[in-house]
Amino acid sequence: MKTSTESPLLIKVHTEFNSIDFGVIEPVAEVARLQGELNRILADSVANLPEPLAQEAHSILNSYSGRNGDFFSLFYVPIWSFLHWSAASMSIAGKAEILLTTRTAQAMSLFLHLWDDHLCDGQLSIDILRLQLRTLAWQRYTSSSYQLCDLVGVDHQIANEHITQYLTSQHGAAAVADLDEYCRLFADQVAIWTAIPRLLDYSISGATVEGPLQSVIKLFAICWRLVDDIQDVDLDLMAGKQTAVWIELDQTGRQCWDECQSRSLAVGSLEQNTWQELCRVIKHSGCLARLLSRIEETLLTSSQVAADNGWQGLARELEQSRRGISRALASKSINRRG
Repeated sequence: MKTSTESPLLIKVHTEFNSIDFGVIEPVAEVARLQGELNRILADSVANLPEPLAQEAHSILNSYSGRNGDFFSLFYVPIWSFLHWSAASMSIAGKAEILLTTRTAQAMSLFLHLWDDHLCDGQLSIDILRLQLRTLAWQRYTSSSYQLCDLVGVDHQIANEHITQYLTSQHGAAAVADLDEYCRLFADQVAIWTAIPRLLDYSISGATVEGPLQSVIKLFAICWRLVDDIQDVDLDLMAGKQTAVWIELDQTGRQCWDECQSRSLAVGSLEQNTWQELCRVIKHSGCLARLLSRIEETLLTSSQVAADNGWQGLARELEQSRRGISRALASKSINRRG
């Protein structure tokens, strides 16, 4: 079966929830250069494939991302820009090597999470090229993570903890009871995103448990998950996923969800009458307002933590991100009841 290589992050069917997003981050030259470096790191990994597989892989990545040579524009800036903003906090000894290693590991972790997700759910077709590209990225991620452990002087067990969390949480995830459990599970599912911030925390302050940088990135990642769930209500409905939106609905709302899902699957697309009723319930039951409020509060917390630790540029990006959520929350079409 032929499947699309276009990234599922790109919105194809527009609904009234698609426009809800983080605020736009004002570009900074140093962060733009870092984005270019992350893209070069990914390109170097692709170049390790035998020719002509490497050429085909470049083409697949461009089609998948919809952005020629700029794969990392798919990711919201703070999830990788922390590599730049935290650099000033590092000790001078071995700094250049640490910077390169952290960038390599984070680039691979972001690629892997997205690639694994869409290989597993069938939105990317599985063939030897895609599997080998995943293998190369995984090898480079693990080797650079272990190298960073060595550079900062900590046991490889920290990197292994995050690898274990990632793999076990992605495989056969259990049902969750509430939104708090849902967010905790997702934190495990992006554990390879937070390993590098944790190791940098150790480099900066000697923290062996979750430090401020890891906390900031984990909180932002959770916000991203919640925003994505809001944007993708229609897709998740059709796919039978019980996301944050479903969790926050009351019994009546879940009945509307089930009815819309049943009728939509029967006709092969969103059944408009039940879809419009579900949209009304999501907006007027307090479900959407609660999710947006949680995102807004979490972004505020993360920006304050960043500012308290001297990462003013990262704090500014998180605050700029929060503005988009605040605008959505202020919409008169959203009922805060509940």
